[in-house]
Amino acid sequence: MKYRIKATHTFYAPTPDLERVLDDGFEPLEFDTEADALTEIERLDERVYYLGHNECARPTYEIFAANAA
Repeated sequence: MKYRIKATHTFYAPTPDLERVLDDGFEPLEFDTEADALTEIERLDERVYYLGHNECARPTYEIFAANAA
């Protein structure tokens, strides 16, 4: 089974949250194990993150099975 990561970006009202599957610019990123996906989330959380326009916090990440996309 392969795993993917969904990022949820939160904005100030009235803009709704934006959910997106992390990709390499073309294809969704896939991981062989949940542990690999979790390692990627930890790496993302450790680096500097610059908020986008009207964004109010860092994105949150969720791991899901690739076949559930």
